[in-house]
Amino acid sequence: MKPLLRLLLLYALILPKVSNAQESVKLNGAVKQHIFSYKEINVFEDHSGKLGIKDVSSSTFDSVFKSSRTFIPKATNSKSTYWYRIKLENTEDTGAFLLEFYDQTIDNIKIYHQDKSGNFQRSQFGAQLNFKERQIHHKNFTFNISRKFKGEQTYYIAIKTEQPAAVMIVLKKINWFIQYGLREYLLLGLLYGMILVFCLYNLVMFFAVRQKQYLYYVLYNLSIGIYEVSSNGTGFQYLWPNYPAWNEIAYGVALYMAVTFSMLFAREFLHLKHKVPILDKVILGYLGLRTIFFLCCLFINNHWFVYKFIEIIPVLLALFSGIYILRKGYYPARFFVAGYSFILLGLLIRIIKVLNVGKMPFGPLNFYSLSFCLIMEMLFVTFAIGDNIRLLKKKKEKAQRRIIRELESKQALKDKLNTELEQKVILRTREVLEKSEIIEAQNQELLQQAEEIRKMNDLLSIDNTPVSYTHLTLPTIEP
Repeated sequence: MKPLLRLLLLYALILPKVSNAQESVKLNGAVKQHIFSYKEINVFEDHSGKLGIKDVSSSTFDSVFKSSRTFIPKATNSKSTYWYRIKLENTEDTGAFLLEFYDQTIDNIKIYHQDKSGNFQRSQFGAQLNFKERQIHHKNFTFNISRKFKGEQTYYIAIKTEQPAAVMIVLKKINWFIQYGLREYLLLGLLYGMILVFCLYNLVMFFAVRQKQYLYYVLYNLSIGIYEVSSNGTGFQYLWPNYPAWNEIAYGVALYMAVTFSMLFAREFLHLKHKVPILDKVILGYLGLRTIFFLCCLFINNHWFVYKFIEIIPVLLALFSGIYILRKGYYPARFFVAGYSFILLGLLIRIIKVLNVGKMPFGPLNFYSLSFCLIMEMLFVTFAIGDNIRLLKKKKEKAQRRIIRELESKQALKDKLNTELEQKVILRTREVLEKSEIIEAQNQELLQQAEEIRKMNDLLSIDNTPVSYTHLTLPTIEP
């Protein structure tokens, strides 16, 4: 430990002297919330991960803590322990306050502050602990600020996490925290309700039409719902509070399912197998590679799930496929393209936020931008499905009208053939009757001839009978 302290001390001495005075935040009752940023939050990265509160709170480390260079500091190295120092100034009795951490993926958070006797008190919470161990049963990590001090008090926060995390620390008044929390949970309830409605709608469509593309979209919506509850903390709060290990990978599993069923739906809805076989093979190839990566994340290293930026690839594939099919005249694809454009917008906002490119507005527009874009995607794809149903209905009605016309034509032809056949039968019957009369007359003539022949035969038979002379008496001739 001593060599490390000497190294840190030397590091502090050789640095150029730059004003790094930390600014304290006053507990002002007029302010509902305050985000610690820049000079209000000092950062020190412990690469060894072995320093304790006595080490970092000593005067030796005063010059080691540096002001945050970004609006929201980040913890990116899984092997390091990140120490953050904030200072609060209690000027008046303005009510109760708390600290809120917005990133629910932080594995371990330890907060240290001194009591009246000068001893450090520790509070611990994080994603690796059961939900019931939190001070306040809220989806975000919260810590109550003790008002039993006057003047200025320093808080040390030690964070260790396996995946990159945005360490956004917000000071909030309790009454504002309650109001904001109620509105937030209400909005989340509406979000989950809309996802459930979309699921039920497409499930009804599946049973009505019996096309598997609607079943794929139902499973996609369910996957998005699981991803939402796992990423914003409500799943850990209400569904699996005693399974922190599952909570750390639930979002990755749900995201893989959402990507898979989304691609399968796109293949079926756009009819890529028949219209564009090359794109169909590309999508199937990507799904194969994505499945291999998912299995690696699941069985080799769970922390690879954090590479969510790769999901922009299937979105671009689906968007390009929709545009290509739309240009070929498949008009329901226009809603499909609009929906996936919203997903692309949400992903770009999330990537900009992760890369910390400039200061972004915090609040619902930032934190729930992707959720809003997902809802818009579901809405537009639902329009696409309805448009597709109307197109199928028109095709069905057109086919029925064509069938009716063909049946009418066949019936007319049948009636014509029957009429002609009846006429031919009548003519044939008349011919047969006429021939029958002729035959009957001939038969009568033949009968008459036969009777005459019989009479003649009788006469001939009489003529041909021999005369017996023995019984004849010759007459006596007188002289």
